[in-house]
Amino acid sequence: MKKMLCLLMLGLLAMPVVAEDLMQVNPSGIPAPKSDLVPPPDTVDPMDVLCGDLNYDRVNGYVAQRRPDGLEAWTMINCEFPEDVEIQGFNWVTVDNTDGDWAGTDDFAIWEASTVENGCADDSNTVAAGRDLTNTRQGPIDFLFGRNAWRYTLVLPDPVTLPAGKYYFGVRAVTVSGQSFILTTPLNGRKETWFVSAFFGFPCAVPASTLFGAPSSNAIEVLGKPAGPPTPRCIYQVSKVKNKANLCGTVCDTCPYVRGDLICTNECRDSNDCASRLRGFNACPNGAACKVSADLVGCDIPPRDCKRCR
Repeated sequence: MKKMLCLLMLGLLAMPVVAEDLMQVNPSGIPAPKSDLVPPPDTVDPMDVLCGDLNYDRVNGYVAQRRPDGLEAWTMINCEFPEDVEIQGFNWVTVDNTDGDWAGTDDFAIWEASTVENGCADDSNTVAAGRDLTNTRQGPIDFLFGRNAWRYTLVLPDPVTLPAGKYYFGVRAVTVSGQSFILTTPLNGRKETWFVSAFFGFPCAVPASTLFGAPSSNAIEVLGKPAGPPTPRCIYQVSKVKNKANLCGTVCDTCPYVRGDLICTNECRDSNDCASRLRGFNACPNGAACKVSADLVGCDIPPRDCKRCR
């Protein structure tokens, strides 16, 4: 018996130590000193910046990545547009655990501000999203928190047109292992960053300051240009919302639509291009769902308060 216990203890001691996954790279909040590293020139063709900046403050970084073992996290910044815009891509700056962890692709997601601030923002209720998109990582451009810093650029293969309004934008590296943290920036007049990760126990987005202290934004640039004249779309009005319980009898905390909401869908020439009614389910994190019905209003230029179909 003693021999077996000894062998078991030796086996445990020989097991590799798995590093704990972190939500932030610098919990101390003590700014990293300047480094002597000279960044390489930017080799990606520039695009106009609609929102955000890359002027990181060397104070912290929040995890934003997707990993094969189930680690998924979004760090998202807020932008407001007075006119319709065409989103063409993103730049962002990270520190990564090791230089070889990046899988070569990245994800993006866009949420309406009301979904983030008043609902339960997650992967199921985005305005637009993309996964495993090929992009560019340049660097190292700096060294801080014991890690190399990198500049990522994602050019969307299909630009996304957004009506004027308020949105949150998330980008993240797809990694083989390790972790990737988007560096923090001062607010510069923007609202603070929000964070969502079921892996870390936050299935609905929360203000980053509730987790990491002082409010901040993150080093993300939203790239694009003003959109052309608005295009007519099929417009529907929500006529019925039913909150259906999960197997345990629990309903959704909130539904993304309420009766009377307007929903805008595909482009159209006239009402004949539109279905007469929409029906669908919006899944909630607890397994419940919101059953939604909406009736056709017509084919017209979308009003400001028209929501995208989710």
